Amino acid sequence: MGAKSPKPVRRLVYCFSSGISPFREDREEAKAGLEEVPGLLGEARRQGIDVEEVDLSKQDEEKRRALYEQAAAAAEKSRCKIHKLFGFRRRGYGRYFGREVPALLVYRGEERIPAEVYPCRRRGRVMSIRDFLKGLLEGEGSP
Repeated sequence: MGAKSPKPVRRLVYCFSSGISPFREDREEAKAGLEEVPGLLGEARRQGIDVEEVDLSKQDEEKRRALYEQAAAAAEKSRCKIHKLFGFRRRGYGRYFGREVPALLVYRGEERIPAEVYPCRRRGRVMSIRDFLKGLLEGEGSP
């Protein structure tokens, strides 16, 4: 018992670009099941989770940068790695974030900073957006 359960998911922010076809060839493993994501987000809405979809091709660069900074904070907080997937900061703060590589920010409880970001690399393997959403919907049910 000792481990406390995570706070329920209250909000999901899906970042993508309708102007760019996702996935660079070297990001192939992160795209597993991407075609299922819209339906899974719809199911999350039906279960009462607030879902926001942000088309970054219709946003300015400052919005994308702010969202990436939240993703970086979430990665640090959840001890996962995102830089190989989204691009390194020194080369333009995640230049693939929400463009070639869609992203999902996960907010739990009343926290203002996301608790998690997907896709990410954890324990040597890529955790995809689809895998997170399927686990959420099957495991947690409604928040």
